[in-house]
Amino acid sequence: MPSWSKQPDGGDSLALLAAWQWWLRWAVFVLVAAIVLTAHGDITAGIAELAIAAAALIGWRAADRLPEPWNGRSLLVCLTVLTAVGGFAATSHHDTSVLGLAIVSMLATGVDLPLAGVLVAFFAGVLAVEIGAISYANTDLGTVLGYPVLLAALPVLGRYRRAYRTQTEQAQALLAETRRAQFESERAAALTERSRIAREIHDVLAHSLGALGIQLQAVEVMLSEHHDIDRALGSLADARRLVDEGLTETRRAVQALRTDAPPLPQALAALVDDRPGALTVSGEPYALGPAAGLALLRVAQEAVTNAAKHADGQPATIALEYTDAGVELRVENLLPSAVAIEPSHTAGGYGLAGMHERLRLIDGELHAGPVGDRWVVEARVTR
Repeated sequence: MPSWSKQPDGGDSLALLAAWQWWLRWAVFVLVAAIVLTAHGDITAGIAELAIAAAALIGWRAADRLPEPWNGRSLLVCLTVLTAVGGFAATSHHDTSVLGLAIVSMLATGVDLPLAGVLVAFFAGVLAVEIGAISYANTDLGTVLGYPVLLAALPVLGRYRRAYRTQTEQAQALLAETRRAQFESERAAALTERSRIAREIHDVLAHSLGALGIQLQAVEVMLSEHHDIDRALGSLADARRLVDEGLTETRRAVQALRTDAPPLPQALAALVDDRPGALTVSGEPYALGPAAGLALLRVAQEAVTNAAKHADGQPATIALEYTDAGVELRVENLLPSAVAIEPSHTAGGYGLAGMHERLRLIDGELHAGPVGDRWVVEARVTR
């Protein structure tokens, strides 16, 4: 987007407004000076008053650069002097244009000074008006009473300007905080997504690569120690099958990461179609959160894959039950006695640890172990 079309934010708006205010203040001063210097008669007093007003304006402009508390004190002195000069000059010279200096300063008191400072500048201006009126015998009620009323009303307008500035600063701070929160949220979401992808890759490849390593070690032993080519070729065929299964599972994981996962019963039915087993669904199915549905699907995949690897290809039965409290998944298969005592099967391996981690993240539960002559894996998630 071109720079000339960019909309300024809250900070740019305040800075731009402050710059315009100072241009306006100096324009008022130049206009008043032109009127005073072109007036008929003795302008000596007018020049002195303009010199004092110019010094007060310069001090006012420089007050922001002073350290605390001198900046506040300097601002109070400059605004008070400017108000008094404007009020005195307006009544002594019978020229209302000079009152513009007092108007500018009293507006600023309402914006930048506390109530005590506003009162000091106001009473100084009223006193200067009355002294000027008395000194030059100015008995006009519009001057004697009207000027003080005007000076009293100006800080009220300044207070409205101060409220607007405060709201703008608060809105700017809130916007900055919102942006920081949004950045942190996006960062947390990115970390969560990385963890999810890492879990998916691990769950898909850990078993296939681990089993592949075992098969290759077996081939090495058969060839180097037993010279049994037939058994080695059989192990190589098993290794090739594991590679094919790993590639298939990897493609499924990538597809699941790219697209929305199908409903859980449909995904489990596809799982059963690919391997020996049966699926039963009880209760009225309802939609689960993406994390819960994916966790149950991965538990079923892990359990069915373990049955195929460790239980001589025994068919696994999958039962999915929907209740008002949540969803329960139960996967079981016959466990031959030779397999029942294998530590690797009962320990569960890294894949089972990954399932525990998945379910802990969603406040779910996982139980796996032998029950009689069957290996049972149960997972529960709350609704």
